[in-house]
Amino acid sequence: MTTPCLVLGLLAAAQVSGLLLARTVSAATAVVLARRALHGAEPRHRAAILRALAEIVRALREPGR
Repeated sequence: MTTPCLVLGLLAAAQVSGLLLARTVSAATAVVLARRALHGAEPRHRAAILRALAEIVRALREPGR
């Protein structure tokens, strides 16, 4: 392989790694938010809390929607 091909390959790998890291951080944040929101919540409010968090996560994944 030539040097430009290697550089492009490394840039593509870095981009994929950055995307995976961003998705991982987003998922971890959603889990932490859910745990904090559900802690001490009344059982009848839990479904509404989870629906709201799902909407937030969906909006973060699909910003144009």
